[in-house]
This record gives sequence, C-alpha cells and structure tokens, in this order.
Amino acid sequence: MGHEHTFPQDTSDLEQVLAILLHLSEKVGRRLRRAGMFGRTVALKLRYHDFATLTRHTSLDEPTNLDQIIYQTGKGLFMRTYNGQPIRLIGISLQNLSRESIQQLSFLGAQAELEKRERMAQVMDTIKNRYGENSITYAKVKESEPQWEEN
Repeated sequence: MGHEHTFPQDTSDLEQVLAILLHLSEKVGRRLRRAGMFGRTVALKLRYHDFATLTRHTSLDEPTNLDQIIYQTGKGLFMRTYNGQPIRLIGISLQNLSRESIQQLSFLGAQAELEKRERMAQVMDTIKNRYGENSITYAKVKESEPQWEEN
C-alpha cells in the first residue's frame, strides 16, 4: 500500500522532497489504519531527472501503520540513497501487510512514545473524517505546500 508524487518540475530542494515524503507517509498510514492493516517492510521509490529509478526496502522490527514511523524509516532510506541529482518522483509504500500488529514488550519510555504517536494518529484521523482530508496535517507539509501541487 503506497503513494507517490511526481514533481511538476525536477527538484533538488531536499526540504521540499522531505515534506512531500512526510505527506505521502501520512497518506499511507491513514489508508492502512482505515483498512485495519499493518506493514512490516518500508519501500522508497526515487526517480531522477534522467528517469533512472531506484527502490530501496527495509524491514521493521514490528509491523506499523503510524505516519511518523513510516516517514522516519523512509527518510533514512532516502538519505542513504539520494545522490544529489534532481528528483522527478518520490514514493513510499508499506509491504508485507497483515491485520495484526505484533508488538514486543519494550522499555517504558519507548512504549509511552509509541502510545503517544498512536493517539496522535487517531486524533488526526478523527479530524480528517469529520472535516476532510486537508483539514489537518503536519506543519512541515503545510509550509512546503505552495511549492507543489497535490497528485
């Protein structure tokens, strides 16, 4: 389950690319939560100005459907993959889907952080359900919005 974005013009603006990646991660997380699904493998897709296309994958310790975990993992893949050339397209997806989240017991601080992210996702989903998809998003996405168009 994933989303991708083709830029109107090829870009090397990392801030803009990462804002788009966050927006796409938010959309993927929402679709997964709506479907009651979790994914274990994060996949990043990059297409450069010359149409060279790369995909990179990494597996998580535990399945997730949380925007921030999807984004942070995708951002890590991006930072290890990006070669400085202008980007035409970026995409992110979750693979190895299941209906169950198998969570191991973890340190108290890590568990509290995970619960906080889950609550935040639930609140954002509730607001979007009531007021529409564009009613709430992350500030980083909003700041970058005038520079790109929604696909």
